[in-house]
Amino acid sequence: MFDLSRFAQTCKDALRSPNAAIAVHQIVHDAIADPMSIAAALGQGQAHCDTKAQYIFLHQSPDLTIMQAITPRQFRSPPHNHLVWAVIGMYEGCERNTFYRRDGTRLREDSVRDVTAPEVIALAPDAIHGIANPLDRASYALHVYGGTLANPARSIWNPFTFEEEPFQLATMSQFEDAMNRQSPRDAA
Repeated sequence: MFDLSRFAQTCKDALRSPNAAIAVHQIVHDAIADPMSIAAALGQGQAHCDTKAQYIFLHQSPDLTIMQAITPRQFRSPPHNHLVWAVIGMYEGCERNTFYRRDGTRLREDSVRDVTAPEVIALAPDAIHGIANPLDRASYALHVYGGTLANPARSIWNPFTFEEEPFQLATMSQFEDAMNRQSPRDAA
C-alpha cells in the first residue's frame, strides 16, 4: 500500500546517494507499480473544467519536492524548465513531453516522448519541456524534483512566440488557459 510519508522519507534518504536521480527513479518506478494504491492514498482529484491541470504539492523542502500532477483530457502546457532534476512516474494515463532546445533567444522543438502508465521518465536539470495529455480522459502522475520549484531563475516560454520569460505561476496559468482554449487541431 502506498504511504506518502514513507515514500517521501525514502526519497529524502536517496538524496544522500551520489546518483540521487537514479535512486529516486527506482523508488518512483516501484511506487507506480501499484497505481490503485497511489490513487487510494492520494485520491484522484478532479480535473476541473476539462482545461485546468492540478498540481498538488505533497512535500516541499529546499532539496526535494513531491507533487501529484493531474492533467485533464487534451490538456497542454507551455514550455518551461525546472533547473533541478525531475523524475516523473505516470500511474494512470499518458503525458506527452515535448522537449525543446535553445535557438538564440527562442526555442526549437527537439523531440517528443510519450510516457504511458506505468512508466517513469527522468529529466536533467537543464531540460526544457512542455507537457500534454493526448487522451480523452484525465492522466495522473507523481513528480519528484531534486530541489525546490520556487527558483527565481526558472523560465517559461510563450507557447505562441517561443520567447523566454521569467517563470511565474500566473503566467503559466495564463498560457495554459490560452493554449487550452484552442482545439487540439489548432495546436502548433
